[in-house]
Amino acid sequence: MKLIDELFKSIEEYRTKEELKDYIKLIYEEIASDCELSKLLQLKKGRFKELREELIPLTNYSYSKFAQNGSLYRIVLGNQKYDGIEFYNGVEYKIEFTEFHDGKEMNHLMKDMHSNNGVGRGKGRDFYISKAEFLDGFDKNARRKSENAYDNLKLVFIITNEAYGWILPHHSEEEFYMEIEDIIKKYDFGNNEVFIMRPSQVLLDESGNVITKVK
Repeated sequence: MKLIDELFKSIEEYRTKEELKDYIKLIYEEIASDCELSKLLQLKKGRFKELREELIPLTNYSYSKFAQNGSLYRIVLGNQKYDGIEFYNGVEYKIEFTEFHDGKEMNHLMKDMHSNNGVGRGKGRDFYISKAEFLDGFDKNARRKSENAYDNLKLVFIITNEAYGWILPHHSEEEFYMEIEDIIKKYDFGNNEVFIMRPSQVLLDESGNVITKVK
């Protein structure tokens, strides 16, 4: 635990995209050696929340075609209206990451798994939601974000692997993302850039293909 605490002390430092990748890999190597750390990661406790919801998305963004070559990146802890900064040529570009998920059910699922040797028992509605339910929640989140006083921001809507995996199967992936884009286009985000970050099969996606610009 001491090493992970030391690693997290520098979580807000500016790094290149390569340094971000190496830093996260170092953290995950430590997590892999400690079951208690793995549990905290799954439950997003303490700095593990910022790791999963801000630092990893920021790293994936840094490898996209929308990031400037040679930029430095950092996450910003606290309750400000952005989560990360891309620093390029003397200018700070603020980035907000946001995702819709059913936090109550996700927490229930993770606690259930950890109390049952890593296997979810499928209580309640088996942790699935319909596409319509997901899109309704996404719509509400998009509306909230459009109503906030953002300015000159890069707003990234994240579709997580967990959330996408909750949606009942037998729907068209292409149609699903078209509906997501249609929801975003309904709202006025002012002079902000708006992106979608899709789920990836790898933790750190250097392909840059998981990011799509909508507005």
